[in-house]
Amino acid sequence: MFSLYRSVLVSSIVAGAASLTASAGVIHACYSKSNGDVRIVAELSECKSTETPITWNSKGPAGPAGPQGIQGKRGATGATGPAGPRGATGATGATGATGAAGATGATGPQGPGGYNGVQLFTASGTWTAPPTIENVLVELIGGGGAGGGGFVDPAIAGGIGGGGAYTKTFIAVTPGDTYTVTVGAGGVGVDESTGGAGGQSKFEDGQSNTLAFANGGNGGAVLAIPGIGGSTSGNSGLFVAPGLVGASNNGVPFVTNGIQHGAGGGGGAAGTTNAGSTGGAGAVVIWW
Repeated sequence: MFSLYRSVLVSSIVAGAASLTASAGVIHACYSKSNGDVRIVAELSECKSTETPITWNSKGPAGPAGPQGIQGKRGATGATGPAGPRGATGATGATGATGAAGATGATGPQGPGGYNGVQLFTASGTWTAPPTIENVLVELIGGGGAGGGGFVDPAIAGGIGGGGAYTKTFIAVTPGDTYTVTVGAGGVGVDESTGGAGGQSKFEDGQSNTLAFANGGNGGAVLAIPGIGGSTSGNSGLFVAPGLVGASNNGVPFVTNGIQHGAGGGGGAAGTTNAGSTGGAGAVVIWW
């Protein structure tokens, strides 16, 4: 009968303790040494000398973790948040080492001919067209006429020889073919007579066909009569000009104040039987 009473009393005490210890989490009690009765107290200091203070947790230790539940459905994606501020620009990285030079590629084919060469002829010779050259620009000046011979009686000087004519023209050529270049010689003077005419300057192909020419000037006559300049008759070049009539410096320079090519020779002096001076040689220039 006593045990049953004590069991009921402890149960009642434990039931009432919930309200006393809900916030503390620890239950304080006093256990009677004589009869085993238990009473709940706020502090263990309330226990009498005939009681033993005891405590126990209001909650038992945590049990083992249960098995993981199945994964729930994925929630909807939230709205994209605003962009954060732009970070500072990083320092420039070091420049890498220069790579080794690649191998030299194969030489490409030679391009079409253009003006990449020029040759001046002041004496007759030949010219061979380089590979790929199919057109040239040729300039020619004929030889100057000689001066007329001087007279003793009457004492009259000979006339100045005429200057050589000028021609500039384009000519089609065949790469590798050789062409003949003739530079007109100056006329030769004669005692007490008209000076000799200057020679024709010309450019010919391998079959002696004249492709361009410039006539020489005529010689100066006696009695101080000047020679006539080289004629342009029959000349169909791009630019042609007759030679100047016998006068001082009547040749043709290729540049301003340049050498006078194809100038007429001076006449013989009066009161002598001297022949007139030889005319100046012509010239030929080939551009390609």
